Amino acid sequence: RPLIYVYDVPASYVTRMLQYRLYKDSCTWRGWADDNSTMYFNDWLYGVESYIHETVLISPHRTFDPEEADFFFVPIYLTCYFWPVMGWADTPWWHIPTPDNRPMHGANMMLELKHWLQASFPYWNRTGGRDHIWVTAHDEGACWIPSEIY
Repeated sequence: RPLIYVYDVPASYVTRMLQYRLYKDSCTWRGWADDNSTMYFNDWLYGVESYIHETVLISPHRTFDPEEADFFFVPIYLTCYFWPVMGWADTPWWHIPTPDNRPMHGANMMLELKHWLQASFPYWNRTGGRDHIWVTAHDEGACWIPSEIY
């Protein structure tokens, strides 16, 4: 213990962000060279979300049974959305018509995922989300996370 359950969230919050990125070393902490060896990108903090996500996925503390979990990890690649997706890709947009005002996009993205969790699983409502882990690695950190999440 502690045991952590990792939500399998819709692709628009994680893997689709990796598809939209501008450069192969953006939004990730590692990649593959032409000879299929692993390359590590250790100078780009915005890859920490995928690093933490992968680390929790292979952790001995991970559980596949949410009923026995002490904590719930919510994967969301918000910093990847801020750079290099937002303003460079045609989609996704989180209820704002322009790429400006990234805090509003980020807050809406988090709220949409939180509402999906509430509609899809009973675990958020049991504790009001107090046992849920969100990573906010971008420049603003947790400055504008909607209050219903923290």
